[in-house]
Order: sequence, then C-alpha cells, then structure tokens
Amino acid sequence: MPGTPMEDLLRDPRADEVLRACAPGLSPRENRARIAEIAAAEGLGPRWGAAWRAGSRDAHRLAALAYERGGSALQDAVVEGVLRAYFIDALDISDPRVLERAADGAGFPGAAEALAGGAEEVERFRHAESLLDRRDPLGALTLLRPLLDEHGEDRGIRLLAARAYYASAQLGRAAAALEPLVAEAPDDSYARHLLGRTLQRQGKAEAAAPHLAIAAAMSPEYAG
Repeated sequence: MPGTPMEDLLRDPRADEVLRACAPGLSPRENRARIAEIAAAEGLGPRWGAAWRAGSRDAHRLAALAYERGGSALQDAVVEGVLRAYFIDALDISDPRVLERAADGAGFPGAAEALAGGAEEVERFRHAESLLDRRDPLGALTLLRPLLDEHGEDRGIRLLAARAYYASAQLGRAAAALEPLVAEAPDDSYARHLLGRTLQRQGKAEAAAPHLAIAAAMSPEYAG
C-alpha cells in the first residue's frame, strides 16, 4: 500500500500536542527546526524527518533477506540505506523502487527479485487477514500454518495467528502466542489488550487486569 504524505497528517492538532510534550517551551515549528539543526550538525544533511507515513513490512523483509545473503554487515548497510531514504531523502519506503535503490547502494543487487519472490506469501497473509475479518478464524489459521512454519519469527504473522486463536476460542494457544509478543514490545497496546482479553476469558481476572489497564492508558479506545 502506498505511503501517505506526512504534510497532511502533521496538520492534525494532535501531532502538535505530541511535539509540545517532547519539547516543552518550543512551538512545533521550532521543535522541527531544532531537530533539523541537530541532524545537520551530525552530518546527516540539511533536512531531517520523515515525509511519508509508510508501511515498513517490505523494508523489514529486505533487512531479513540481506542478513540471509550477507550476514549482519550487509544487513546493517541495507538498514542504513533504508533509514537514510526515509528520514533524510524523504522517500516513501513502501515503494519497491526506493527499497531497490537502497539495497543497490548497500551492495545487495537482486533485492527486487528477492522481494518479489515473497509476493505469494504476502498474498497468503492478506487472504488470511480477510478470512479473519469475515469471521473465519479456522480458515485464516489454515492459510497461516505454512507461514508460521517458514517465518515463525515474523511479528505480524504471529500476531495475526494470535488473533485467529482468540477468535476461534483456542485461548491457551492465544495466550501462548501473545505473551512473548508483549514481552518483546511492551508498548504494543493492541497485543497487550488482546492478551488481557484472552486471560479474562480464561477466568484469570487478576492476571488480565494489569494488561487491560496498561493498554487503556496507552490507547484510550481500549478503555471501558
């Protein structure tokens, strides 16, 4: 899915509120200028900051492929290229052409073909999402099984499987899938909320309460 220009999103008053909280005493415009000055002083160029709100799934896949092909050195070079494209060159890293240029610059030729080779897996994942949205969690799990076997470390796949376990009342499996997700990313309010709901349905109200409270504090839509 193509990225969304940040210029439109930054017009949202809530974005200004977040920036004011990060730098009390400065206006949002002054804070953006301060960050740009710091970036320039560090040699990162005259401009700093994302211009696109972009999906990063393919960027993460590219980093994983780089590690498989050339180890941590190639992966580090690819990640640096992607971050430079996003934060300094103000490019949309959901665009395969941007990722291909970043990979080429890092010494990873053939990255576009490698990413395209996973298109079938991406389609399977999206179809599983669609089945879950249509209240067919068992069908979603059937599609996810080979993805879990092949890419069991992928957070998106694990979280979708946890949702399907929860929706199909396989609560033990849902909890087992969600607990490490929450441990790995304590600020993931959705995973934490789903873990709390799972524990709640298991009759473990005391264990569920902290997760539900933290999730509600991070994301007010989970309150109540």
